[in-house]
Amino acid sequence: MRRKKIIIATRQSPLALWQSRFIAQQLQCFDSRLMIQLAPIATQGDRDLHLPLDQATQRGLFVAALEQELLAQRADMAVHSVKDLPIAELPGLTFSTFGGREVAQEALISHQGSPLEALPPQARVGTSSRLRQQQLAYHRPDLTLKALRGNVTSRLQQWLQGDYDALILAVAGLKRLGLQRYISAYLSLDTWLPAPGQGALAVQYRTEDHEIQALVAHFTELETEACVTAERAVLRRCSTEGLAVGAYAHPQGAGLQLHAVVIAAHGERYTGSLSGPWALAGSIGGQLAETLLAQGCIARLATAY
Repeated sequence: MRRKKIIIATRQSPLALWQSRFIAQQLQCFDSRLMIQLAPIATQGDRDLHLPLDQATQRGLFVAALEQELLAQRADMAVHSVKDLPIAELPGLTFSTFGGREVAQEALISHQGSPLEALPPQARVGTSSRLRQQQLAYHRPDLTLKALRGNVTSRLQQWLQGDYDALILAVAGLKRLGLQRYISAYLSLDTWLPAPGQGALAVQYRTEDHEIQALVAHFTELETEACVTAERAVLRRCSTEGLAVGAYAHPQGAGLQLHAVVIAAHGERYTGSLSGPWALAGSIGGQLAETLLAQGCIARLATAY
């Protein structure tokens, strides 16, 4: 490529910096002539840790600041965890998954190393998402849910100092930061689904920037891209109904199998699976979402929010 310098916009958290450095290293291994510069940005979501959890998933809190760097051409790409990306792409920007996918499972961290089923009643469990809260309420309604904000290391620090009896965090983030020693149990994908896209990395860039698009294309794996597409298709359809959505797709034969769950605020829960070829990943996700919404009666589920 003609361009020899690439500026990567990134959040300032330890995990975000790890992810951006990882991608920078991969790019430089591919083309040693490239000079890569990280541009850490403080987002509103990182600065204001007192915002309600439902507001913390809005575009403006974690993503908008990085997107503005791209649109203003002060950065060439931005690195995100796919699960943090808003459903709708901003006009003028697009993203591609980067490389393979880390483990998509969730992890339980507890002081006694206990699995979820062995936590004592009323144990204080910290979680940062509505999906985790709803699944926790379904599997262990006797536990006490406590809101938890901050980056991975600050959440662990709050747990270590006794503010929580247990935490639920993404395995991917813990592994990337070398913190997997704290994991007490892995939550089975058979019963506990992660956020769509969890464990996958994304590079966002200007749609018109064909040089960056061609560069990133060398690192896009069909399986990861298709699985993420299917999972986000479920999220895209169900989010309009205000539901908590979990989804996970994995290779099966010559295609993929997608599993999903939708949960209403009052706890009504519907799960399902669907398989099909790679090329129809988006359609598979949309079809499964419609099936789940039909089972739960869209109007009845939506009014719970």
